[in-house]
Amino acid sequence: MYLLHWARETAGELGLDLKAAHLNYGLRGPDSDGDERLVRDVCRALEVPLSIHRPPREALAAGNLQHAARRLRRSFLETHCGPGERILLGHQAWDQSESVMTAILHRKLPWGLCGIRARRGIYLRPLLETGREKILRTLQEQEIPWREDRSNLNLRFERNWIRHALLAPLRERLGEELDLILGGLARSMQSIKDRLARQADDLINNLDFRADLEARSLDRNSLLRYHDMIVLEVLRKLGSQAGAWRRPPGERALRELLHWLRRGRPGTWRPLGGGQEMSLDRSRLWVHGPLPKSVRVVLERDKIRELPGRRFGWTRRDPSPSSSRRLLMLPVDPERHNLVIRSWAPGDRIRTGAGMRRKVSDLLSEAGLSRPEKARQLVLEDRGRILWIPGLCVAWPLPAIPAGKGWEIIWMEQ
Repeated sequence: MYLLHWARETAGELGLDLKAAHLNYGLRGPDSDGDERLVRDVCRALEVPLSIHRPPREALAAGNLQHAARRLRRSFLETHCGPGERILLGHQAWDQSESVMTAILHRKLPWGLCGIRARRGIYLRPLLETGREKILRTLQEQEIPWREDRSNLNLRFERNWIRHALLAPLRERLGEELDLILGGLARSMQSIKDRLARQADDLINNLDFRADLEARSLDRNSLLRYHDMIVLEVLRKLGSQAGAWRRPPGERALRELLHWLRRGRPGTWRPLGGGQEMSLDRSRLWVHGPLPKSVRVVLERDKIRELPGRRFGWTRRDPSPSSSRRLLMLPVDPERHNLVIRSWAPGDRIRTGAGMRRKVSDLLSEAGLSRPEKARQLVLEDRGRILWIPGLCVAWPLPAIPAGKGWEIIWMEQ
């Protein structure tokens, strides 16, 4: 009621349109209906357009009642909020104090101390620094009717217990100073968090980022030089930008991610959600989506084969030079050999010397390749024998030159 009258007066001074919305959950029977009647009567007297909605009871039946009610309320308000409009909420100084104290009790530190923000998106809370005593005093002086929710006296609800059993004795001793202290703490923590977020944005823009097809990576040491709080914010932003989560994970989960970033071995990885992963190589942190599917193509002389991010060819003559092209000269016979480019498989081995066969997976790990780089690594195979791991290793010994034949050139471009 205080917010409605304050908003009507402010809207009139600024030449803005004002409308009201009331959601009647129906959870308190006659009391809920009494609230609705009061809202109707006051809005009619003030000539403020009003929208009222009564959700079906089953919408509140499943799960946490307070969370379900909050979702319904937000959905209802946002449905009635048109382009360019804002939603005013009536949270006041006591609500802020309760939010900060709840964060302390639940150890949601440090950012739980930010409490409620005065502005978040389309939501505005203009009364956040106004104390309850001032609100009640104004209602009485101006003879504005209001109603009290009797369920606010039920100490079974944690918020009510914090209000009456914990904060009430402190407020008797400190008066309004208590809300000034806790509200100031919330604003200070919001300022620190906003500053860290800006520093994280600057850090993300200036870090040694490398884009590689569907993956992005950055140098781990460059990131870990910064304070933990900034690194945590960078990790939060990286995951959000990658589409890994709609809501960032909590502080504990992010700190576990930071510990892994410091201590994790090359080749290890963590699922983020949304099909996204983080993985480590020797020096870099990678953020990437689902790994590519395996591929297999047959090479033919003088024909170019296109693969994601790469091109392969087989020719007798040396192709035109290119800084992105790798060459392999093979004594192969097109009539006798069957050359295939395919994704490597876990059981693959390549001969690297007399009596020596190495696992392809071991060679990739020793080369320090990241998880997405490994997934895209291809091999050149001839009738079951791996001849070449492009950019990494050539088999020993190469096939003998067939009689009357010469060297063939296999090239890869990326």
